Amino acid sequence: MREVALARSGLPLTASKGGVFVRDAGGKVLGAVGVAGEAGDYDEAFAVAGIEAAGFVADAG
Repeated sequence: MREVALARSGLPLTASKGGVFVRDAGGKVLGAVGVAGEAGDYDEAFAVAGIEAAGFVADAG
């Protein structure tokens, strides 16, 4: 799913840990959050925690 979204964007993007889609309760993608600065697994966990704290659904793929 992530690779398809990147390919369709037409932008020079790279998928990596720390980038997490933000979805609503119905599964619609609202945006994304990217975190960098620590090991990838930690970056992803921080992104997920923030998304969920804001009341949204995190999709780390």
